Amino acid sequence: MILKDLNTKTIIMDKLLILYLSIIVLLFAAWFLYQYGIYSHDYGEYEKIWHYTNGVSFSDAYLNARYEIGSYFLFWNLSQVTSAAQTFYIFGLISLSSKFYLIKRNYNYPLVSFSLYMIIFVPILDANQIRAALAMTILMYSLCIKSNNIFTYLVLAGIAVLFHFSGIIILILYLVRFPLLGLIGLIVFSFSVQILISSFNYLAFAEYWLASPSGKANLTSSIFILQAGIFFVSIYFWKKLSYLQQKGAYLNAFGVLIYVLFIDYDIVAHRIRELSQIGIMSILFFGEKKWTYIKLFSALCISYIAIYNLIYIFGRLA
Repeated sequence: MILKDLNTKTIIMDKLLILYLSIIVLLFAAWFLYQYGIYSHDYGEYEKIWHYTNGVSFSDAYLNARYEIGSYFLFWNLSQVTSAAQTFYIFGLISLSSKFYLIKRNYNYPLVSFSLYMIIFVPILDANQIRAALAMTILMYSLCIKSNNIFTYLVLAGIAVLFHFSGIIILILYLVRFPLLGLIGLIVFSFSVQILISSFNYLAFAEYWLASPSGKANLTSSIFILQAGIFFVSIYFWKKLSYLQQKGAYLNAFGVLIYVLFIDYDIVAHRIRELSQIGIMSILFFGEKKWTYIKLFSALCISYIAIYNLIYIFGRLA
C-alpha cells in the first residue's frame, strides 16, 4: 500500500514537473517571438495591411489588398481591436501556441522538439512570415496523422491554403505510398508551372515568385547538402521507417528536389526547402524511442542547422 502511494506521488510529481517546464518553455517562446518579431523583415508589409483593415468592413479591406482569405479574415478581426504591432505579434503567437500543442501531443521528447522548432522555424515563420506559419501548423498536423485517405489530405490542404498558398504541399504527403511516382510527377510539374501561372488569373499572385530570377540559391549551401544527405539516407533505410517517418522523409525529399528544380528562382527554392525541414523532425521524433542510423544522422544534421540559426539569431539580436 505504501509502495503504491509512493508510485502515485511520483507520477503526480513527474506530471507537475512536465507541466511546469512546459509553461516555462511556452513563456520563453512567447518572449522570443516578441523580441525577434521586432526585427522582422515582413513587419513593414503587415503594418501596411493593418492600415488597409483597421476600421473598415472586411469586404472593403479585402478589395484593398487580396491575400489568402483565412489569414486576412483573422488579421482583419485582430486589427479592429489591436495596434499593428500587437496584431502582428498575436497572429504569430496563435500559430506558435498551436504548434506547441501539436508537438506536445504527438512528438517524442516534446520539449526538446519544440525547442528545436523555436530555433529553426520561429525566425523565418512565426516571427516573420506569419501567414505561412499558420499553413505550417496544418502541415505539421498532416505529418502527425496516419491516414492514407486522399480526401483527408485534400481537406487539410484546402484549409491550409486559406492561410497561405504554400499549404498546397500537404497533398504530396498522400503520395508517400507511391514515392517514385510522386517525385516524377513533381519533375514534370516543375517544367509546366510557368505555363500554368500565366494561363490562370487565379494564380497571378505567384508571378512575382518567378519574376527577376536572382540565382541566389546554390547547390553548395551547407544546409541544402545536409538535407540532400538525409534524402539519400532515407532512400537506403526507407523500409525501416515508420509511416509517419516516411512522410517526414518524403517531405524533405520534396524540398530537396524543389531546390534543385527551381535553382534560378530563389524565392521558391528557399521557401519550400525551409518548410520541408520540418520533415527532418518527423524522422527524428516519430517512431520508436531508440537510436537508429537515420535518427543519428538526422540528429547531427538538425543540430548543425540549429547551431547555424542560433549564430544568426544572436547576430540579429546583438
